[in-house]
Parts: sequence; structure tokens; C-alpha cells
Amino acid sequence: MCKKFMAFILVIAILVSFPMGFVATASGDDETMPRESEVIVAENDSEEDPPVFRYSYIASIGIKSLSISGTTATMICRVTGFSGITTKIVIEGTLQKSVSGTWSTAAPMISTTTNSYTATFNKTATATKGYNHRVKFVVKAYSGTSVETVTVYSNTVFC
Repeated sequence: MCKKFMAFILVIAILVSFPMGFVATASGDDETMPRESEVIVAENDSEEDPPVFRYSYIASIGIKSLSISGTTATMICRVTGFSGITTKIVIEGTLQKSVSGTWSTAAPMISTTTNSYTATFNKTATATKGYNHRVKFVVKAYSGTSVETVTVYSNTVFC
């Protein structure tokens, strides 16, 4: 009886762990992040198809761009949450420069907050001539007191 029960439990464990796809969690730099986002890769995805990202409070992170004119860096990031679910979005942008292949902070972090399910970050900072620059965007989407944090980067621009 005990052997049959153990065999039954083993079969159930194998069936439950046999996925149709797989789930990998994506965590950001913030170790205090209370909620991790999921990356869902469907079974029929091929190497040519990108993975399908699914977040709980973020529907899309649209534009993540950097443009530089002279030494004025314009940083833009657009985030859309879910109506009726996402209650607040905070976007933090940090201009970074590449020094000997390592990214370091070029200008202090700037943030924007909206008590809505959509947000646009459109800020300027001063770039340093002779370096490649990018923007590190940390997006925090809230549903009440629960928060989801995602880090994305802009394109790279030489100043």
C-alpha cells in the first residue's frame, strides 16, 4: 500500500512539473523588490520569436529613448499600466556614461510620478562630451501598496 501511494505521489509530481512552456522570473537591481515579474515563453516560440513579457501592473513600456543635442540629453520613457489595476507609476531615469567599458552615473537620478495607469518621463540632463551615454530607467508600477519594479535601458548615444 505504501509503495503504491509513493508511486502515485511521484506520478502526480511529474505531471505537475511537466510544463507546457516555462516561467523565468526577471528581477531588477533592487533586492527589496516585493514582487517579481514573469517572463512567459510559450511552447511554440522559436528562436526567431522574442519571449512574451507579462507583468502584473505594466501593460507596456513603450519608448525608451535618449537623444543628445550639444550636451543636452533628452530622456523619454512611456509606460502604460492596466486601467482599474495600476494605481500609480514612478519612472526614475539616470543618465549613464561609459568609461573604459563600464557604465557609471553621468547625472543625478530624476524621477516622475503619476497617480494613474499611464506615465511619460520627459526630462533633460547634461551629457559629457567624448563619451557614450544611455539612460537607465527604473519603472515602479503600483496596485494599491503592491509594487512591481522593472529596469530597462535606452539606446546608446555618443556625445
